[in-house]
Amino acid sequence: MDIINTKIEDILKFPFREKDWFSTFGIYVIVNLLAGIMVSISFLFIFFGGAFALEGANIGIFLAIPFLIFLAIFFIITLYLQGYVLEIVKSVKEEKTDKPKHDEIGIKLRKGFDWFLLSLGPIGISILIFALSVGALIWGISLLETTPILATVLIIVGILKTLFSILTIIAVSTIIIPSMLYIYLQTNSVKKGYDFKNIWLIVKNMWKEFLVVYAISIVLTMIISALGQMPCIGFLVLIVGTAYTTFVIAFLIGKIFVEIDKLKLLK
Repeated sequence: MDIINTKIEDILKFPFREKDWFSTFGIYVIVNLLAGIMVSISFLFIFFGGAFALEGANIGIFLAIPFLIFLAIFFIITLYLQGYVLEIVKSVKEEKTDKPKHDEIGIKLRKGFDWFLLSLGPIGISILIFALSVGALIWGISLLETTPILATVLIIVGILKTLFSILTIIAVSTIIIPSMLYIYLQTNSVKKGYDFKNIWLIVKNMWKEFLVVYAISIVLTMIISALGQMPCIGFLVLIVGTAYTTFVIAFLIGKIFVEIDKLKLLK
């Protein structure tokens, strides 16, 4: 497997591979930090707006406007970041030596929006399954005093469905959506990204590789979360560490896409 044969130093050094790594990784970190600031400011507005609204002050309504503006800016920045990461994956897939630059913002925004559309379906279904599972669990708890037998059945079903929904969310985020992204990169079509036959072909043949990437992401996330507890610089560590993990995972996904190219799985 191509991903297994990749040298660990190549994986870990990928975000800093170029001499001018700041023009790629560094700018990504700054933009990611800007996104975090935008969402923080937006929630500050909604917090103070809610406080004023509880006091009956009309200013609470007006504070909702900047909340929506900053939230919209955050969404746009997120689309750009997704589009940029997708271009990293594509560059690795095409076995290019350098990472893409932070230019052609419109193209990156379009690709980020396409990623959003591809994720919308599977994530929406996952959330619905999870909501129904939790709903059955809550319903069962509420019936414990009146109908204990039915309540016990509902609680057991709710727990099992919740566990299943968690596994579904993991599968969607680590296997299904990347498979859809591969189809999208091959066809440049969001609609074809929902081709269930091709999704199944990729999932059936590459699920082990995707799970290896998921395991690596979990390990990196745990390390970064631990380092992020450091006083004073913890927040900066989290921002840089999250960007670093994103680049590493993009590199590994691109390596999986190289292997899919070799197998010629698409019909």
